[in-house]
Amino acid sequence: MQMASFLAISGACPPDGHCVPSPSSIYIVVAAVLTGIVPFRELGGAAPIAFAATRIGLPWFSLLIKVGSIAGLTSVMLVLLYGQSRILMSMARDGFLPEFFCTLDPVRAVPVGGTAVLGFVIAALAALLPIELLGDLVSLGT
Repeated sequence: MQMASFLAISGACPPDGHCVPSPSSIYIVVAAVLTGIVPFRELGGAAPIAFAATRIGLPWFSLLIKVGSIAGLTSVMLVLLYGQSRILMSMARDGFLPEFFCTLDPVRAVPVGGTAVLGFVIAALAALLPIELLGDLVSLGT
């Protein structure tokens, strides 16, 4: 969860950091509030913030947090996929990858070759590998 939220902040904010003055301060405040609601030993699950909301009697807020998390992570993954396909296109232009990765859609100017290959590889990995390993692989790449 921590790595995904870091990716969300780094993917959504400009590189100069004007979006959030100190992302680590956000994590510290959230951790302090959560440990004030629930003992820290109980926060080891997949969705600690939603768990804390349920624990204080706000199941509707827990659902809202879960839906927001899914929407946020989905948008971040799409942005990262788009950026990676552009990187593959640049590498193909430099001759490090086949020219297939330089193929652009004539209407949208999107690198369809890299997007298609990345989409297939990511879908295959998501279908075949356990979620814990996928989480480690995402953390490894950042």
